[in-house]
Amino acid sequence: MVPSTQTSSEGEDLGQCRIGQGSATSLPAIADDSVDAIVTDPPYYDNVMYSECSDYFYVWMKRALRDTWPELCNLETTDKQGEAVANPSLYTRVATHSGRSKRKPGTKSAADLAEEHYERMLRSSWREAHRVLREGGVMTVMFTHKRVDAWDTLGASLLDAGFSIESSWPVHTEAESSLHQAKKNSASSTIFLTCRKRGSTEPAFFSDLRPEIQRTAREAAIRFAADGLTGIDLTLSTYGPVLSVLSRRWPVYTGQLDADGNRQVIRPDEALTLAYEEVARLKKRALLGGKDTVFDPYTDWYLTAWNDFRAAEFPSGEALKLSLATHVDLDDVDKGRRLIATKSGSATLQTPAQRVTAGKLDPDDDDFPTQVDRLHALMYVYQHDGLQAARTWLTRRGWTDDRTLSDLVQAAGNAIPRTQTAKGWVREEAKALDDLAATLFPDVTLAPPDTGQPAQQALELA
Repeated sequence: MVPSTQTSSEGEDLGQCRIGQGSATSLPAIADDSVDAIVTDPPYYDNVMYSECSDYFYVWMKRALRDTWPELCNLETTDKQGEAVANPSLYTRVATHSGRSKRKPGTKSAADLAEEHYERMLRSSWREAHRVLREGGVMTVMFTHKRVDAWDTLGASLLDAGFSIESSWPVHTEAESSLHQAKKNSASSTIFLTCRKRGSTEPAFFSDLRPEIQRTAREAAIRFAADGLTGIDLTLSTYGPVLSVLSRRWPVYTGQLDADGNRQVIRPDEALTLAYEEVARLKKRALLGGKDTVFDPYTDWYLTAWNDFRAAEFPSGEALKLSLATHVDLDDVDKGRRLIATKSGSATLQTPAQRVTAGKLDPDDDDFPTQVDRLHALMYVYQHDGLQAARTWLTRRGWTDDRTLSDLVQAAGNAIPRTQTAKGWVREEAKALDDLAATLFPDVTLAPPDTGQPAQQALELA
C-alpha cells in the first residue's frame, strides 16, 4: 500500500489514504473490525473476462513500467486464475463432462467448474470483508446481471459469509441503445445492495417463508415500477428485497436431508424463482390494462419473454428460467412448438412465418392448441394475404368479437417493442399487431410507436 496525505486548497490536512494492489480474498494489512464502510463493484459473473481484455495493454505497459514498478510487471500475461469471474475456457481440459452428451453422475462441465471458482472467490472476498468491517459498518455491493444463476451465486456467497442484506436500490446506469435495436437483451440498471454483519438469527424452513417472499417481491415490483423500471430490470429490482428476507432467517432449510443425514440449506435461486413468478403475474396483468384474462402457459411464456427482454434474442439459460416460472417444458417451447429456436447458447423468438415454414403452425386449422398459435395464425394470414383475408379468417371461425383474442392482441402489442426507425418498424410482429388493432379490434388501444421509451413504461403494475 502507498500512503498519500490529502490537503485542502487552504493547506488543511484532510487525513491520509492508502492505495494498494492485491486480492480481495486476503487483506493482511487491514486489522480486524477496523473499517467503517466498504464499497465494492465485483465482476459480474461471466459478463466480462477482464484479464483477457487487459492482456493487450499489459504486454505493452510492462515495457514502460518495469523499471518503476517491477513487482507489477513480472508476469508474462495477466493473472487468470486469481480473477473472480466465471470463465469456462479455463476449465475445458479438466472438465469431466463435455456438455454435449448425457451427463454421468459425479461429472462436471467447464461451466460448472467456472461457477464454483467464481462463488469460491466471492465467498473468500466477503469473508475477508466481514473480518475487517466494524460492528455497525456498512458494505455496499453493486451488481448487474440478468441471469438468475449469477444472482444465486452472489446471494449464496454473501449469506454464507455472514452478511445480512439491509436494503436494495436499482440505479439506472447502462446505455439503452441495445434495447431499441430489439436484437439483444440487457439489464440497464445496477442493483446496489447495502449489507451489514448478520447477528444471531432464528433459522427457518423455506415453506414458512414462501408467503413473505411472494409478498416482498410483489410490493417491490409495484414500488419500482412506479419509479419507471420495466422489463428485466423490474424483475431484477425484486432480487435484493427477496435476498433480504432470506438473510434475516439464514440458514433457510429445504425440509429435506442430504446423503449424510444433515438438513439441506436452500439455494437462493429458489426464492428468486418465486420472485420471478410473482413479477411475471403482475406484468401480464399490466399488459392487459389491469384485466385478469386467463391464457395458457405457452402464451404466458411468449408474452413474458417479449416483455422481459424487449428483444428477440436472449440467453437460452434465461429461456429455461422463464419456462420454470411459467410452468412449461422448454423443449416443447423450442422443438415442439417452435416459439423459439436455440443455437450456441442463445434463444431467438420466432416470427409467425418462421413457425409456418418449420411446420409448427398451420393457419388453415380451425382449432389451435394455444392462444399464441391462434394469434400467430391471424398475423400470418394478414401479412401474406392482406386485411380482407384476415377478416374472412376471423369471420369463418366465429372469432370476430372474441374477447380473449382481443385481449391477446392488446397484451402482445404492449409486450413487443413498438420501435420505428427511418426504414420502418424494427419488428414485423409489431407492425402486424398495430395494423390489426387499428382495423379489426376496435377495443384495442396501443401506444404510439416507440420514440425512445418502451411503451410498457406507461403501464401500471398496481
